[in-house]
Amino acid sequence: MYELLSKTNRFYEETRKKLDEALGGIYRKLEFHFKETLGVSNNYYLESIEKNMEYLKKIVSQDEAVYLTMLKRNGIKEKSQSILQK
Repeated sequence: MYELLSKTNRFYEETRKKLDEALGGIYRKLEFHFKETLGVSNNYYLESIEKNMEYLKKIVSQDEAVYLTMLKRNGIKEKSQSILQK
């Protein structure tokens, strides 16, 4: 589990590069969607991803014994611990 989390940032960077190059940064167009539907000049899609990636950096910078305590969403901590015990 720790290995997967620690490699996620690199995966995201490679994916973002492909989105920028091959798809012309199409995710940036979502700002128009949020402007039209919510009247805001935000790209909540990109903001959420970047926020999660920053939090993930904090998680993987921790010792392996500590990082699970930082995963609290929908019981992921408990699920991860039960997988690790098998």
